[in-house]
Amino acid sequence: MLVANAHQKTVDQTYRAIEMSLESLLDRGCKVVVTIVNRTDSECEKEIINRLRGNVSSSEQLVYTIPDEHSLGNPTVGEIVKILNAEVLYGKEQLNRHVHSFTVAAMQLRNFLKRIKDGTLIITPGDRADVIVACLAAVSSMSMPNISGIMLTGGLKPEEPVCKLIEGFSGMVPIISVEDDTFPSARMVDNVHAIISPDNTRKITKALEVFEKNVNVEELGERIIKTQTSIVTPKMF
Repeated sequence: MLVANAHQKTVDQTYRAIEMSLESLLDRGCKVVVTIVNRTDSECEKEIINRLRGNVSSSEQLVYTIPDEHSLGNPTVGEIVKILNAEVLYGKEQLNRHVHSFTVAAMQLRNFLKRIKDGTLIITPGDRADVIVACLAAVSSMSMPNISGIMLTGGLKPEEPVCKLIEGFSGMVPIISVEDDTFPSARMVDNVHAIISPDNTRKITKALEVFEKNVNVEELGERIIKTQTSIVTPKMF
């Protein structure tokens, strides 16, 4: 089974990479049953399939494409906590929230609130009580997008009156704290690469759903069972 990655690649780049891999496998006597092209652009799927099926070396193979699912590429707040070695102040049970984007709250509230979107991680210095309160109000508001969490920078923690206010909110999002200043913290968040960890049941379920939707599992299983090979490995011998 050959699995190729088409993320941020043109059709030609994807096809050439697959062609080289197939030639290498066939030269070594491998029987390639299926080629699965992962993270494809919906506009390029048909062209990729047609070019692979027209290739002599892959004409007998099954060919499937799996579209790029953006939610699987977004890190969770918990992943950011681990990579940045952040301290979780509140909302430990909500660390599986996906971060779709981030924004630095360095402007007045009337301008900041316009930048909030679903899944946004709010990055702000820990002494900005006004931003923290505004975020809590946004979380409780039915008319505002649902943020993924709040990251406090500079090693600064909310003062006691603000902490009491936070503790009174029932629907709490994660609030985490880092020692670095705002700019380097935002840069590190931007460089976080998402993974599918064994304990992230939401991502695992979504990945299986996307796979089963785009790959004919019964057809693939039948082809694997019926495929015969002339190669005899030491264990087979």
